[in-house]
Amino acid sequence: MVPGNHHVRKTPFALYTAFFTAGLIEILFPRLNWQISFLYLDAYYLRILTFAGLIILSLLSVAFGLLKPSGNKRRNLLIGILVVLTGLLIPLINIKSVNVVLLADLFLFSGSMFIQIAGFQAVFLPDDNTKNAQRIVAVYLVKSAGLIVGLLIPSLLPGTGIYESKLLLFLSVIFLLLSLALLFLLPFPGQEEPGLVNRGKNILIKLISDKFIFLVLGGLIVYAGTEYCLIEMIPFYFSETFGIKIMQTLIPGAGIFMFSFFAGRMVCLLLIGRIKPETIFLLSSLLCIFGLFTIFIGEKYLSLAASVMIGLGASGIFPLMIYLALNRIQEGRKVLTGLMIATIPIGALFPSFMWAVADSVSIAISFVVPVFCMFYITWIAIMQVRRRG
Repeated sequence: MVPGNHHVRKTPFALYTAFFTAGLIEILFPRLNWQISFLYLDAYYLRILTFAGLIILSLLSVAFGLLKPSGNKRRNLLIGILVVLTGLLIPLINIKSVNVVLLADLFLFSGSMFIQIAGFQAVFLPDDNTKNAQRIVAVYLVKSAGLIVGLLIPSLLPGTGIYESKLLLFLSVIFLLLSLALLFLLPFPGQEEPGLVNRGKNILIKLISDKFIFLVLGGLIVYAGTEYCLIEMIPFYFSETFGIKIMQTLIPGAGIFMFSFFAGRMVCLLLIGRIKPETIFLLSSLLCIFGLFTIFIGEKYLSLAASVMIGLGASGIFPLMIYLALNRIQEGRKVLTGLMIATIPIGALFPSFMWAVADSVSIAISFVVPVFCMFYITWIAIMQVRRRG
């Protein structure tokens, strides 16, 4: 569907299958986190371990963005695929050791980030503004499709729950092997920026000192936190407020949000070229805020509608912020992609804040956390519309 679209014809097919796998393996993270929680009974030590792991992942992302240019255009995506493949093979061996589980988690998460960084290099081409935005949204649409498939498998096939079955592991390995084959059999248009050797640190400082880039990095952190919060808390909200079982992942658990999220990225892809990306970014942010405020009403069907609105609104924010940041600068884009993807692990800390509010007040009031995050993102969107306009 997406690969045949004339707007995204320059995107290598290997990137689609790699991003699809990156979405698919996100379903495996709860399984690994559950195993870690089971093996580490000391909650305080587990929090320290989690925090340290997230910081390490962010640093790995920045370091990957600082890699020296290479004549091999396929190198960075190849590294990402091989790292993820290693992380998938570790659980297939079925070694029940906490250190092995941690190692698998590290390989899977870091490899997924490397794939995304390599993807931006391949899809963001000079003097191709509208199509750059389309290509970035397209690869994230495919990533969302992988996440949807991962949600559907345990729901539609009995006995394939993420905590018991290895079906998702085998399926992910198959798609990664397909990515490897496509990577070497088909042309790969990735481009390297000239003159970055020995200048990575200088470019890093220059990027961080740019006010807009600094604001966007903050926006990406709070957006990643918002997405983690919504995926984790929406099912619990319906369970606690309306008595709907959490395990109903299709409707109205995490599934209704994720299906709306997927549909929103399809709509975003269709709108780019007809509406300015800055305008889509602002409208998406406002729709997400409206949906979050609707949650506070506490009515069952309005809350279902709110989940749809939130999914539709949130879907385009991350890829559009990335596009706007990459479009802002002329050099150092590869370094910037490492910085931007480094925000994803940090966002994983936000559900802890939301749970703290839920435990102290109520699960409905805990949605003030993503509301504040979305106000910050909307402020960035308004600044962009004013600047363009």
